[in-house]
Amino acid sequence: MNTPIPTSVQGLEFPEGFHMPRVGCVQYLNARPLCYFLGDNVTFGHPANVARLLHDKEVEIANVPIMEVFDHPEYEVVDGVCVSSRGPVYSVIVTHEVPFNEIQSVALDSASKTSVMLVQVLMRKMMNHPVIFVRSGEKADAQLRIGDHAMAYRKAYPAQNCFDLGAAWYQMTKLPFVYAVWAMHPRIDNRTVANALRAAGTIGIAARAEIAKSPDEYRYLTQNVRYELGDEEKRGISRFGELLVECGLIDQAPELKWI
Repeated sequence: MNTPIPTSVQGLEFPEGFHMPRVGCVQYLNARPLCYFLGDNVTFGHPANVARLLHDKEVEIANVPIMEVFDHPEYEVVDGVCVSSRGPVYSVIVTHEVPFNEIQSVALDSASKTSVMLVQVLMRKMMNHPVIFVRSGEKADAQLRIGDHAMAYRKAYPAQNCFDLGAAWYQMTKLPFVYAVWAMHPRIDNRTVANALRAAGTIGIAARAEIAKSPDEYRYLTQNVRYELGDEEKRGISRFGELLVECGLIDQAPELKWI
């Protein structure tokens, strides 16, 4: 059983009797260090499902795709911790049979709106011809794959052509890409909750060797995925918003409420 959140981690003090509210967390490996020490009151699901749980207030806190806080600027966003990459992320990919420059259509994985938006931004900026985006399962030249499914696919088909969205983003912007953040509806005790999430993340990140079930998983958690959310990551979030507007995918990028 996971260890309860301690009362003090690296100078973070919690009130006596503090209990973490209901938490929603993405079920993928990349989020596991952030929720590993949150106890048993965690509901897991695909990114889109976790976002819905937060929106419907079935959980008070959730690890949601960055697009969710763009869509809901009323949320308060926990500073200091996220799921990001600074180069190849390995688990957000487009697999393709035809040469990359000949891709005319991409089938999307609807499990994460952020990945869907990111692939559209990259394709519009990198390709010299229009690319059509269709639903998962429809016939297409390429397929967006995310999360543990993407990693399993790469292992099963190591010779398959893969376009890594994290690598492409960094090559284009020289900035990290933030995939997911902790978000909450505004509440009076959110500062305490945010401190608890940062503390749990600190001890979870330190426990990646325990969390990983194989050398491949440990390599992914330590070399592909990053968890610090600082100024560079915030610039990456802002740049993503700017490009979404440039591509006509959103009207404007909101100012996020950091806590």
